[in-house]
Amino acid sequence: SKLALFFILLWFIINKNGEQMKNKPNLNKNISPKIHQEFDVLTQRLNASLTDSLQIELKNFLDNGLVTESLNDLFKDRYRYANEDYNFELKFALMTLRYSFVEKFGFLLLNQNLIDITSDFLKDKTVCEIGAGTGWLSYNLQKNNVNITPIDYKPGLDSDFGFKVNHTNITICNGITYLESNFPDVVILSWPDYDTSFASQILENMKPGQTLIYIGEGYSVFTGDDKFFDLIEEKTTLN
Repeated sequence: SKLALFFILLWFIINKNGEQMKNKPNLNKNISPKIHQEFDVLTQRLNASLTDSLQIELKNFLDNGLVTESLNDLFKDRYRYANEDYNFELKFALMTLRYSFVEKFGFLLLNQNLIDITSDFLKDKTVCEIGAGTGWLSYNLQKNNVNITPIDYKPGLDSDFGFKVNHTNITICNGITYLESNFPDVVILSWPDYDTSFASQILENMKPGQTLIYIGEGYSVFTGDDKFFDLIEEKTTLN
């Protein structure tokens, strides 16, 4: 039988039942001075229609790593579809702030809705995240009582991607070696390298009956090598 594939190609999942924030959130007290300074400089380049509450939410986002519904709307609508002048200013600020975010959390954007939906799917399953990076995804799933083992051969502070934080204990191990001696129900690949064969090698070593959760972009973009996507067509069924 073919591998089952739970295919996620989302930056965020929007909570359709949520309402637009009406009150300003409290500013977290433990945001680093460096991030405050960067943000204050960059917000001068933002369009005047960026409200004070959204400015505070962006600061909080860099501290707690979770996308709120209001920020999801900002990223999705204003960043992509607003007029060119506004789009440029916002894009410039967000892309510059991105470096501070990646240092602390990695490349994956999470909101609580995505965490909860994924946790519900993974309930009562054994899970491993291969290429866990900072461990940010695994950490949030562990808080929801998911039985997940984060794995990376160069995690967090030892990585080549400028990460400066480990959010949870990460097993230092080659993913292929782990799959040879373990049989997790679910394997998570989140933003795997596109310029190596890492993703395709992991998929090739998965066994019938296992489920892959892939979080990233599509064919010939910035996650997963081309062979990985060819193998998805050949080797998997979509759940």
